[in-house]
Amino acid sequence: MLIHFLFQMVLSLFFFAPNQPINGFDWSKKKLSWPDFKGTPPLSTSFLALTSSDIRYNLSITESYLKVKVMCQFNPTRSWTKERSSEYLLNHEQRHFDLTEYHTRVFKRKIREFNFETPKTAVRELKKLFDQQLALHDAMQEDYDEQTNHSINQTNQIIWDAKIDSLLSISVADTPSVLMIPLIVRE
Repeated sequence: MLIHFLFQMVLSLFFFAPNQPINGFDWSKKKLSWPDFKGTPPLSTSFLALTSSDIRYNLSITESYLKVKVMCQFNPTRSWTKERSSEYLLNHEQRHFDLTEYHTRVFKRKIREFNFETPKTAVRELKKLFDQQLALHDAMQEDYDEQTNHSINQTNQIIWDAKIDSLLSISVADTPSVLMIPLIVRE
């Protein structure tokens, strides 16, 4: 639920203020390291770390095209850890970021395949696609944490590592972050 809340919060900030900087970095830039986790852990949590990663998009529209910039970003100030020496835990957190990248790729594919009709309907249609992908993303993140018991179940962690590697290898990584989508003009 915390992940879903964070994503909804980012959606509202980004959708209504798309030029607001995140002060983070894209998935393609580098692997996570413990110094990237700059947030403060809540006192009331028993968890050892939290990764805040977001699917973000920025939209501009002309009469005949949508220009959509889609990104997977890590937010250091909302990510935190109590344990800075465990490479095993860092891998678990990296996999959260990897899952967000996978869903970012799927979202881009869905945008490319969708037949947007008019500038007026495109905003609503894109938001609906985003909300659907976000729901799938949130469910997979929850399944990942539940099945690995937040990294404690090492056998399931190994299974998820392989699953995530497979998802990333079969999804298209070379899609540009900026998509130019023609609108379907009906006469």
